[in-house]
Amino acid sequence: MEQWEVLDGGKKRPAVRRQKKALEVLRVVMLVLIILMALFFFARLLSERSGAGDQTVENRNYIYQISSDAVLDMQCCNGGLAVLTNNSVLYINRSGSTSHYNGHNYSTPAICVADDRVLLYDRGGTSYRIETEGGILYEGETDAPIITAVFGEHKNYALALKTNDTRSTLQVFSRKYQLEFQWQCASEYIVSIDLSANGKKVAVGAMSANQAALYTKVHLFDVRADSPLCSYDFDSAVMSVAFLSNTEASVLCEKGLFLVSEDENTPLLDLTASDARRYAFDHGSGNSALLLAKYGSDQTGQFSVFDRHGDEKFSKDISEAVNGVAISSRYAAVAYDDRTEIYNLSGNMVGSIVFNDTAERILIDGSSVYILSANGISVFGTTAHVSVDAVPDEETTLSPEESSGDPTEETSAPSVTTPPVAVFTEAGTTAFSTEG
Repeated sequence: MEQWEVLDGGKKRPAVRRQKKALEVLRVVMLVLIILMALFFFARLLSERSGAGDQTVENRNYIYQISSDAVLDMQCCNGGLAVLTNNSVLYINRSGSTSHYNGHNYSTPAICVADDRVLLYDRGGTSYRIETEGGILYEGETDAPIITAVFGEHKNYALALKTNDTRSTLQVFSRKYQLEFQWQCASEYIVSIDLSANGKKVAVGAMSANQAALYTKVHLFDVRADSPLCSYDFDSAVMSVAFLSNTEASVLCEKGLFLVSEDENTPLLDLTASDARRYAFDHGSGNSALLLAKYGSDQTGQFSVFDRHGDEKFSKDISEAVNGVAISSRYAAVAYDDRTEIYNLSGNMVGSIVFNDTAERILIDGSSVYILSANGISVFGTTAHVSVDAVPDEETTLSPEESSGDPTEETSAPSVTTPPVAVFTEAGTTAFSTEG
């Protein structure tokens, strides 16, 4: 016998129908809950895979497996790394996940990084582009081969070109990719440039030879003026110019370290009896680290750290070969064959990573130190004291699209004739090219 329910107004409805309707509503609610739980599970999984949240990675060996021979450069970028290979720029976060992969076909690629942006250019070619881990923002072409480039903290950038009518030309572009300053260097080749943090000043190191002797000129410009604010002569090759503040820049030459401003040129360190083998500079703090080899020996040297005012923070004698140095606002690091040591700016060792895979490049970013060795990239805390065996992980972090593009494959780039440039070689010595 069917049951009825008396409703308001005297109308009747079977109780069974009401129960069926309630069951249908319950099924919908349960289905929604199941969907929400699934979405939460996958969101958490993706978060873990992308490195979101706090993770402990100090005792892991490799966060990313890649042959060190395939890495042309790696720089800190947006809390992770931008890794340059012969045919790609890889964006790797602290957990080792690749968030993006941009291929390129540049013959002699080089990169500059400012925050989350990367300036990729073809040294000796005419192509360059600006990109982030989200993709390419702008692609440009120059009228002459690119010698070197720099990305400013103000998101403007500068290119030094080897031009036909003059020895070289400096061009500064706004963050909107518009040319806002140009200067032609008639007698020397530009080899090093830097932009001030406020984007209003540019430092230029230019070099040439006179009767087989190298000499350097360093100029400071205001991008709103046509002529230099100041110019200084040096009797040795320039290796680096870098702004320490909006008004002062450091100049590293073969024979010394100097502090230049619009008013004066101040010697900081005499290098006539030593060879500069390694140099690192932190744009954010203005700190710099310099490794000197004494008496022409790689086994006897000195590691010195300077603040943005050119004052020495600490110095440490070195009695063994050094593979790399790094500097940040709080820490300095030295990589040896079997270990990497991290110091605070008072010269106290706060971390040590004993690693039987020789470090070839090191970077410090915040409280992390990245180490590139033969089999891949590792990350450790700056205050970690660990000893790890260099055994590659079974898993690789190369994605299918990266594998198809083979960004780690070694390819032989065609030789490019470039203007004279003073550089630090992989062996740690300075080399000067005078081809033009």
